[in-house]
Amino acid sequence: MLTHGSKRTPDSGDGCSTCATFVHDAPLSSDLHHWLRPLYVKLRTNPVFAQLAPSHQFNALVAAAEKESPSKAAQLREWNSTTQIALLSWLNDVVAQQPDPSREVERWRVRKGERELVCVAVYVPTGIDLRLMEAADFRRTQLVRDASEAEALCERWRAALMERGWGSCRNPPNSAATVIQRSRA
Repeated sequence: MLTHGSKRTPDSGDGCSTCATFVHDAPLSSDLHHWLRPLYVKLRTNPVFAQLAPSHQFNALVAAAEKESPSKAAQLREWNSTTQIALLSWLNDVVAQQPDPSREVERWRVRKGERELVCVAVYVPTGIDLRLMEAADFRRTQLVRDASEAEALCERWRAALMERGWGSCRNPPNSAATVIQRSRA
């Protein structure tokens, strides 16, 4: 699932033909196990999952994780029962706080003429994969280890694009940043 804000079009009425939309609805996480959250949420939708013993719940989680990363799943299998239960408990708490975790988080969009680029952070077993996309095509991608490194790289990419003529406009009327600004006023 991709979370994102409102798009801005060249004919949006403010005379801006190039624009940048910033989307920071969901802060990036440096959590090494963030990639497991959507898997755990999917498992929890099955009512039988809650009735399973923790060891069986953990085995189900590892089986789901194996589809994304066999090597990380193999590492999880080596954990002792105390660590397994701690991870399940932690996932349960985190999912209770954020019931719809996103594997992909849109950071910003820029537009120049008819072209639009989107910067997306994707949680993978080995870190955060930053992707600069144009429609379904990769323009650039880089794997980083934590959220602070991802945020810095996102900003460098955006700044470089702006130097190349990708302009910036005020936030769209219904973007999260605009709504927050209005609520503070």
